[in-house]
Amino acid sequence: MIRSVCLGLLFITLLPNVYGQLDLLSLGGKRDSLALQMDFMRNKTEKKAMTILGSWSVLNITTSLAFREKTTGIDKQFHTMNGLWNLVNGGLALSGYLNSKKERLSSDAIESMNKFHTLERTLIFNSGLDIAYIATGLYLRERGKNELNLTRSEQFQGFGKSLMLQGGFLLVFDALFYSSLRYQSSYFKNLMQIVWLRNGSFGMNIQF
Repeated sequence: MIRSVCLGLLFITLLPNVYGQLDLLSLGGKRDSLALQMDFMRNKTEKKAMTILGSWSVLNITTSLAFREKTTGIDKQFHTMNGLWNLVNGGLALSGYLNSKKERLSSDAIESMNKFHTLERTLIFNSGLDIAYIATGLYLRERGKNELNLTRSEQFQGFGKSLMLQGGFLLVFDALFYSSLRYQSSYFKNLMQIVWLRNGSFGMNIQF
């Protein structure tokens, strides 16, 4: 139930942010202002994403500590893997958030746009890893069902269930994170073309 609520909040929080776009009306065709706004929006989205990932990690570690000693067999192994997995997730989320906090915003529009696309490519790669996690979880679960050794059977099935859950969450997380960034980058790309036309410059060199 708690995890379902968190997934719902994830959908709401990482939906494309359109409210900040009204601030762009005050740019007055200034490239520096546009670049700063682009970097600000991407950075803000990154911090939101890392906060969500960190919250998910804390939730899983907390529930794992609470239920691991109260359960046995497959469920105990499930909570063990959840706790260990989210120690890593939590570390990555904290590191990503701190890096975003320390980041200096760029006043170069092309550099700002390229940051969008670099992060988008990273998320596409991560989505492939997420699918691999889910597939590995399925494999472990099925292998556990056919394992004659009871301890190993419980471990394989518990770990498999955990990998499927965590991989599924990360796949949704990365997909929404990517969609939010893609929406913003498409919006800013169109705005950049307008600003460049107003300033009589056509030499855009944005990497995709």
